[in-house]
Amino acid sequence: MARTDTLSALYPRIDRGTASRARDVLDFCDRIRAGVKAHQAIGLAFPKAVFGLTQFKGEPIDEGKPYRFGVPISNTGDGELRLALVPDCSCFTYD
Repeated sequence: MARTDTLSALYPRIDRGTASRARDVLDFCDRIRAGVKAHQAIGLAFPKAVFGLTQFKGEPIDEGKPYRFGVPISNTGDGELRLALVPDCSCFTYD
């Protein structure tokens, strides 16, 4: 019985969202290092999501027909707001 190895087994699969968050953390660490080195105070900014809807009551729809709806979201904080929508089935998509 021969043994075969593949390169894909050597590297973990990392999705774009995880890679983006890791890059943000590294950038933040660089800003902290630079602030400490320059003896400067570091201000923190935080996002605050405000949703225009607190409840959503869908209407009956025919199977296979698209149903569109929107949810107004605003950021009232002073940091960048990032959202991720993770559908629980393939019938739910977003733009």
